[in-house]
Amino acid sequence: MTLKLRRADVLRPDAEARIDRHYARMINELIGPLGLLHQRKAERAATGRKLGGPLIVDEADRQAVLAAAARQDEAIAALDAERRRMKAGVRAAATAAEINAILATLETTQ
Repeated sequence: MTLKLRRADVLRPDAEARIDRHYARMINELIGPLGLLHQRKAERAATGRKLGGPLIVDEADRQAVLAAAARQDEAIAALDAERRRMKAGVRAAATAAEINAILATLETTQ
């Protein structure tokens, strides 16, 4: 008995990897080059005003850092949800045409 792979089955792994690369780039652009610094500041700000250390100037700065981190988390979560929906669509696709249609939408989400 021979197992014959459908074209969709052959395309699926590459399509999922392409989606991941696309969204990784978008998420990394959103985080920016100072992402680790911003993450560290957010962690310090979350510990409280007295424990913020030299990275947190005052209470207003602490609140601003927390608000910026929350906005960034929301934006990242939205991109990740979109990425997961697209990958689920690729996994559920029965034909190569369906996979290609999903991948075509990547160009519109630049």
